[in-house]
Amino acid sequence: MKKRVISKKSKRRLMILVPLFFISISFFLLSFVTSATKLYNLKKESKQLNKEIVELKKEEQALKTEIDKLQDPDYVARYARENYLYSKDGEIVFKFNESVKEKDNLEEQDNRFYYLIGGGSFLILVILIVYLRKKRK
Repeated sequence: MKKRVISKKSKRRLMILVPLFFISISFFLLSFVTSATKLYNLKKESKQLNKEIVELKKEEQALKTEIDKLQDPDYVARYARENYLYSKDGEIVFKFNESVKEKDNLEEQDNRFYYLIGGGSFLILVILIVYLRKKRK
């Protein structure tokens, strides 16, 4: 087999071209990655904005219906009584706090938790008693 001899001129060319080749490949890869990242972020933002548009259209529709309702004097009177505590002559207004309802819900959830723990403890106790009785026999 013959060894291939590379001339000094070819070596110099390779010493110049190989780093240039790798630098250009690195540049193209870097620009591709940054472009892909920008595209991904723009698509993500587009989806988010489309969702926001849908929500705003729903809100717009709700506001339009509210405007239509506010044209009716009976609705305006009832709305004022409910939200601003206006009353008719001889009418008594009772206002209940929303936080009281939320507090009741939290207490109800706590009670369910305690019932669950109590029931589970009772079940474990019954199983333990049955197991110990069988073991004695």
